Amino acid sequence: MEADIAQIKMLLWIILGLLVFFIASNILCRILNCGQPDDKLGDLWQKGKTQKVIEKARLRLQEHPHDISALYYGAKALATAGLHDSARTYLKRLMLVEPALHDECKVQLDAIDRMASDA
Repeated sequence: MEADIAQIKMLLWIILGLLVFFIASNILCRILNCGQPDDKLGDLWQKGKTQKVIEKARLRLQEHPHDISALYYGAKALATAGLHDSARTYLKRLMLVEPALHDECKVQLDAIDRMASDA
């Protein structure tokens, strides 16, 4: 009986140690911005770096296929670069990922259709 209680205490200390380790790792990762893109797509878009936005959005979507910012700014950059079909694809994906942006995506799709007809 004493051996069982000692074993349970040891397992609880191990679990507590792992929990503290994961919490500390999470805090450290948040401080160091682990897993976050280096350049914000919105900032790159504001600076007019269309090609950089396209590259960063594609890379981000490889790791995180449902990233709303990458889909949105990627679609805008692709449309500006004249890649209308790719921009439509991004917007349709965005509509599926975030239904709240459905109306905004429809406006963007209409704008892309106008841009494509003008070209």
